[in-house]
Amino acid sequence: MEESKDQSKPDDKEKEPVATEKEASETVEKDSTEPINSNLEVPELIPPAPLITIPPESLEQPKKKNYKYELVFVLASLLVLAVIVYPLLTHMPSQAVSSSAWCGYSVSSSLQKPQPQVTSVSASWTIPTINLSLDTAYSAAWIGMGGQFDETLIQVGTEHDSVVGQETYSVWYELLPRRPVTISSIDVSPGDIVTASISLTDSAANMWTIQIRDITTGNSFQRSLVYDSSMLTAEWIVERPLIGGRISPLVDFGRITFTGCSATINGVTGNVSSFPSSRFTMNNQNSDIATASQLASSGTSFSVDYKA
Repeated sequence: MEESKDQSKPDDKEKEPVATEKEASETVEKDSTEPINSNLEVPELIPPAPLITIPPESLEQPKKKNYKYELVFVLASLLVLAVIVYPLLTHMPSQAVSSSAWCGYSVSSSLQKPQPQVTSVSASWTIPTINLSLDTAYSAAWIGMGGQFDETLIQVGTEHDSVVGQETYSVWYELLPRRPVTISSIDVSPGDIVTASISLTDSAANMWTIQIRDITTGNSFQRSLVYDSSMLTAEWIVERPLIGGRISPLVDFGRITFTGCSATINGVTGNVSSFPSSRFTMNNQNSDIATASQLASSGTSFSVDYKA
């Protein structure tokens, strides 16, 4: 039997009735009064930053930096560096020498091949108080020109002796091979400070000027002499002199300190540390009887100590 078919089309939809204008407005009003869904997330609002008030005085222009103290610090640092480093960079060669008669220092243009370039030497020292001995004993303090590498020697200095239990003090100069000359116009005593110098005053004529002065008493001596010096060395020495062609016993002089030691070599004037130097230790049969100290930091002074 034939089934009945639905006369409506599958695509056909049931038409909704058209709302009137009044009904549409009521619907809008109704929709607007519906509550908001509370489940919706609302972004959190960031509160505005608080207003910062800047005091007027803080708005002043920054002061310019004063570099005065920084400059002073830099200059002081450079000075300290120069004092420490310069002597190391300009360190002169030196050697130790053992001698039966000399104790002290000498300088020259070179230790291996000295040149005739030394034209002056000077220093000061104090007359020592010797310890008397029953035996006759001697000591002399002097500055000199030549004598270390050759037979020429100009000397001027003081002598401090114990002769048969009596102390004697004197001033003298000497030009080897001539005999020493006593300077009777200066009468020195223990504690007197003397200053001496030897200088070439006329190179064409080989004229040398010798000066020595007792600063304590004011007495002085000066003489110019013609002498053919080797001009190889300048010296500051304590010596036990030759007496009758033999080295004399050394008197106990305690300590003699040379100060203001200066020399001129090849036109340059400097202290002991400015030039190649020799340091002499006086010995007697392998035993030291007088020693020279290290130079002071200034290079201008040192001491000789009696050790026997």
